Amino acid sequence: MSQQFVSAEGADPRCEELKAALKLVSVYSHQINNQVTVIVGNSELVYDLLPPHTPAQERLEEIVRSARRIASVTQKLLSVKIPE
Repeated sequence: MSQQFVSAEGADPRCEELKAALKLVSVYSHQINNQVTVIVGNSELVYDLLPPHTPAQERLEEIVRSARRIASVTQKLLSVKIPE
């Protein structure tokens, strides 16, 4: 076993702190992803109700693009594996 993760007292406290931080990242990423899903879904519904090629429709397109970028980031955070 690697010396960097094991000390005389057991697991390295830094490793335990990292695990705890990764768990928090996972929890918050899920919460953010849930809210982004609501933003994208509702924005797409409103977008379809607006007349085409209007400033409001263009703004909604930007909202959806931004929300999808946030979703992409949260998916990357969720893909980080927490060590056992």
